[in-house]
Amino acid sequence: MQTDNSIASLYNITFRPAYAAGTEAAGPANAFGDFLDAALGAINRTNARLSEAGQAQLDLASGRTDDILSVLMAQEKAYTSLNLTVQVTNRVIDAYREIMRMQL
Repeated sequence: MQTDNSIASLYNITFRPAYAAGTEAAGPANAFGDFLDAALGAINRTNARLSEAGQAQLDLASGRTDDILSVLMAQEKAYTSLNLTVQVTNRVIDAYREIMRMQL
C-alpha cells in the first residue's frame, strides 16, 4: 500500500530512467542536470519548511495563534525534511569520495 507520506511524495520526486526510450536525453550531462535540479528543489523546499516552522513558532509565542498542533506539525515536517536533506547530502559526498579513490 502506497502512503502519501513516502519520501518521494515528501519532495514531489518522480523517478524515471535517465535514458528512457523515445526521450531527448543528451546523456550523462542531462541526467546530472536533472539530478541537480531535483536536489536544488529539495533544498529550497526544506528551507521553506524551516521558515514556515519558525514563523509558526513566532505566531504561537506572540499569541497570534493558539493551535499548538499546527506548530508541532510544522516543526516535525521541518525536522524530517532537514534530516532527509542532510542524509542525502552525506550519501552524495560519500559516493563522490568513493569515486575519487578509484584507480584508473
